[in-house]
Amino acid sequence: MGNAISAPPTLSSLAGDLEKSQFYVEAELSGNRYCKSLKCIHTSNTVVAKVIAAPKVSPSASSSVEGTAFPSTDTGVLEYFTSYEKAMSAMRHSPLQRAHICHTSFVAMVRSGSAVLTSRPFAHATLNQRLSSNPHLGDLEKWFFTYQLLSALSSIHDAGYFHGDLKPSNVLLTSWGWLLLADYAPFKPFELPSDNTAFLSHFFEKDFDEQCYLAPSRFQNAASSPVDHEREGLAWGKPSKHVLSKIQKADLFAAGCIIAEIFEGGDHFLKLPDVLRMKSTIEHAESRLLKIQDATARRIVKNLVIDSQADGAMPSSSMVDSLVSQIPFIDVFPELEKRLFDFGQRDSAGQIKYLESEVATWISRFTSENDGKNCLILILNCILSILSGAAQAMTKIEALELLRTILPKLSLTQKLEKALPAICVCILDGSSALQAHAISMLADCMRVPSPSLCGAGASLNKCPKSLLETSLPFMNQVMSQSAHNGCEIVRCSLANSLGQIGQSTVQLISTVAENQSMLQRLESQFAACLASVCVHIFTTNRDASIVSLLANLPSILPLIGHTRTVEEVFPHIIPSLSSKNPVLRRELFRAIEGFASVLDESSFEVLLLPIFSHGVNEGDCLVIEAVISALCRCLDLTSHVQWVFQLLPQISQLLISSDATVRLSTVALCAKLSVVVGPVASRLQVWPVIKPFFSG
Repeated sequence: MGNAISAPPTLSSLAGDLEKSQFYVEAELSGNRYCKSLKCIHTSNTVVAKVIAAPKVSPSASSSVEGTAFPSTDTGVLEYFTSYEKAMSAMRHSPLQRAHICHTSFVAMVRSGSAVLTSRPFAHATLNQRLSSNPHLGDLEKWFFTYQLLSALSSIHDAGYFHGDLKPSNVLLTSWGWLLLADYAPFKPFELPSDNTAFLSHFFEKDFDEQCYLAPSRFQNAASSPVDHEREGLAWGKPSKHVLSKIQKADLFAAGCIIAEIFEGGDHFLKLPDVLRMKSTIEHAESRLLKIQDATARRIVKNLVIDSQADGAMPSSSMVDSLVSQIPFIDVFPELEKRLFDFGQRDSAGQIKYLESEVATWISRFTSENDGKNCLILILNCILSILSGAAQAMTKIEALELLRTILPKLSLTQKLEKALPAICVCILDGSSALQAHAISMLADCMRVPSPSLCGAGASLNKCPKSLLETSLPFMNQVMSQSAHNGCEIVRCSLANSLGQIGQSTVQLISTVAENQSMLQRLESQFAACLASVCVHIFTTNRDASIVSLLANLPSILPLIGHTRTVEEVFPHIIPSLSSKNPVLRRELFRAIEGFASVLDESSFEVLLLPIFSHGVNEGDCLVIEAVISALCRCLDLTSHVQWVFQLLPQISQLLISSDATVRLSTVALCAKLSVVVGPVASRLQVWPVIKPFFSG
């Protein structure tokens, strides 16, 4: 088999050939001794270039390379890959299901015919990468990937083709969840020696002790004769009916292993020893199936991995069609697939318009009122795809508005796992307008969903505690960085939204926290973040953001708590008393109501008396009205009012103010004080001070 295991040229030796074809290597993605995958830039597009060994043999040698489907001459190799490309094109432009075919193009022979260069588009991720990363797939996403995988495989087999090397790393995913089958390998050997792992790892993966997607039927004993590919016609689209059936069954086996991994969170289903053992017994495979929790998924995997491999099993396409009909949500998946296909045919601006016209339909048609399982996760993926891929800030802002429309319908897990990170990325990396818009959505994202809105029942607000443990620090970090942002628009947006963000987040913590200790710890962390944000906005000395913050303080300070309010926040409002901006001073006294709600009685005189003493001497009538209103609020909050008597001489001067509203407000304040202290104290302490001002 010497010719069959010749190595491709090294990457350094290929540099010149690649550049001649205008392929500029960015990184080597993967490779073995038979094939290298390279991330390249080609005509301004990111592509995956594959360099596949295509060994030459002498004219006296066998008519095909032993164990492979490669022709034996340069001309034959060229013709082979030209027909390979034509077959791909024929499938790619056929019915909808065949839109799941990732088109591979033949580029050139390189290094004097020792290798073939092909290319395909670079995908957002492989299924292998998606299964090993967060956020974890929800049930609906798992089933939709299963549906797409089986539908694509059925269409390939119906057309008389096969894949030949189906595995998660050859299943590509777009950022909006469209599945593509890539890297078809009709040129790889179908039958393999079961006792020669070197031969195996040469053509396929090296870590077969961890994962294996090759069907048992592909492994032969050393005594078995190798397949004569020329005789069997095992070139792309030309195998005999008998051989095609065997290869397609092997594809089904691989699909079953992939589906098992989808439902087991990426855990590998079978290893090479497990597969080889299946040639004599299926006992281990059956025990492995029991680890799949979903009964329907377990049944489908069994049909693909065990039942389809038996002699006399129904044809591949018939079996797949039967399994597809068992998939949950099969009544809506075909229509969803069509809509996602239409979405993918547009640029970012067109995708926005398409979703704007579709979102109401998605909500009405694809959201269950009874069991809480909704398909909005798919439109959420579309929106997040625009956010990650759009170049224009305005397009992203429009995408955020679309996201705002579906946020109330999403579960807590969907919000925290998917929506929150995307919003935070916009805050950290976007333009000022985009950052400000994204900040305004944080409160909506952290708000606990209402079961009456989603029809999701008790399961709606369930989410992993660990998810909250990771999401909250991330949001705290984002808010802190926004407070330090040099743009006043961003700080104003944060200050305006801080009260709602705080209330939503505290409610979320109390909903998800599993015990009192966790509740207190997370609330303390969040309170520290709120206090830090308030302090930094005050220290910027920028009126607009300070005014916005002061307007929200009454709802923020109860969340921060007494100690942090007194020790951290309160000292930073004192400079605002000297501001030349009357609007700022007025908002300061309105904010005093917030301070008063978290102070204990002993703090009123120490902290608030100096501020009110300054306020009643204000020259701006609107500010004075705010001072009087704040004093009235303080009288509602505490029975300890002796400190107010110290202000009475100054307050009484307001009874002769030139502003009628100030005079009326002052009279109301004095009347309220009299009621609070009672008739005796009123007659002895209040009336003597204000009486001279009524004598006229």
